Amino acid sequence: MFPAYNKGKRIKAKRCLFDDVIVEQRLERSDLQADVVGITRDENHEVKWNIEIFYTHEVDNKKKKKIYESNINCLEIDVREQELDEDSLKKFLLHSDQCREWINNPEYERIIYELKNCKIKAITRILSGKEGITLPPYQKDGINEKHILLSEVKTTYASKDGRLSIVEGYFEDKKYVFYIGYRKSLINIEPSKECRELKLFVDRIKDFSNQNLKIEWLYNPEHIENKNKLEALKKEFDFKQINVLECEKCELYSRNNLCIYHKGIMKDFGVDWVLCTR
Repeated sequence: MFPAYNKGKRIKAKRCLFDDVIVEQRLERSDLQADVVGITRDENHEVKWNIEIFYTHEVDNKKKKKIYESNINCLEIDVREQELDEDSLKKFLLHSDQCREWINNPEYERIIYELKNCKIKAITRILSGKEGITLPPYQKDGINEKHILLSEVKTTYASKDGRLSIVEGYFEDKKYVFYIGYRKSLINIEPSKECRELKLFVDRIKDFSNQNLKIEWLYNPEHIENKNKLEALKKEFDFKQINVLECEKCELYSRNNLCIYHKGIMKDFGVDWVLCTR
């Protein structure tokens, strides 16, 4: 029984059936010898699983370093507390995932990378699809959600570990950049502030469709454009900002929006303000 693997992405504990087993075999490095080597095969792939039995001596740091350098799959099983009769050992080895840990597992890392890469490729296909995607509201100044249909979609960057991809596309001659990856990988992403930039998370997405994408704004130049327009209005008129609720209490407030003092509503970091010349 293989234990769970929790580095980067969890792979659950599972039974593994070996096609071949070799005892005390020298590995690719002449200075490394495994207690047991289990071999699994499918049509296109053979994997060696090196197993170290911890009874009197555990795998020390020096040997761990050699295992990392050689990119070898290695599992250490601690049998110090186990009964040494055949039936007890068989039950422990075949039906329990306790008292064992992965020293190194490049095979699982390969599987995790392929899973991440498949998710990112699926999302990239959605971005370039004919149905388009819906962008969330921009909370800083209340810009509403918008449905866009991207063109000229392409991947401009893909990390080797599959944790991050950058995809860009165009809508109405405006450039959009999507940083695609797991939430932890996107925490420290900083915007270039050269175009519209968004984070697109692949965490826990099971059904890949344009309706299920988890998108978050990173930078939106429309916010800056709106700010500049409002600043220009402030210079042209002697405006004062009044909270919308206060404006409704004003005796001159008109329910049919014909108040001569009312010059519009400004969105400022999610708060509505009335532009009033009174």
